[in-house]
Amino acid sequence: MIIENLVLDGIQLLKPKFHQDNRGYFLEKLNSNHLPSFSVKQINQSISKKNVFRGFHFQKSPEEQSKYVWVEKGKILDIVINIQPDSQEYKKYIIIELSDEDNHHLFIPKGFAHGFISMCDDTKVYYAVDNFYNVDCDSGINYQDESIKIKWPVDIKDLIVSDKDKNLPFL
Repeated sequence: MIIENLVLDGIQLLKPKFHQDNRGYFLEKLNSNHLPSFSVKQINQSISKKNVFRGFHFQKSPEEQSKYVWVEKGKILDIVINIQPDSQEYKKYIIIELSDEDNHHLFIPKGFAHGFISMCDDTKVYYAVDNFYNVDCDSGINYQDESIKIKWPVDIKDLIVSDKDKNLPFL
């Protein structure tokens, strides 16, 4: 597995090695040796239509979560925002494409909000997390928060957004 440190400190892109033959292929989805401080407690799945935006979600203290994200079917534009007020990278973000074709995985440590745009129908995304979901710690950031200055790669008027996500607070 090739591990690439991305622009935001702590965010890693993991590129598994494909072992292909006449039967198909094999690859590792997760190997704990590559992320020794990450211990999976729960795996979540979402299936989304094209233009669905899910995010920007995170869990507050004391139940923060690191996430390990991959696309099993389809393609997403994954957006990660640094929400650590004491960080020099506060409010900085990255947008990265993940798909079933490249099979890249994204590791997102605690201290970041996460969301994605589904780029095709029936996109299936998995998230392995290192802490259990706690409704009392569930939080997020409104996707229209102009203080983050996101250069959206799509017209946000076309996004399909849940009422919950539309009503999330601004930073």
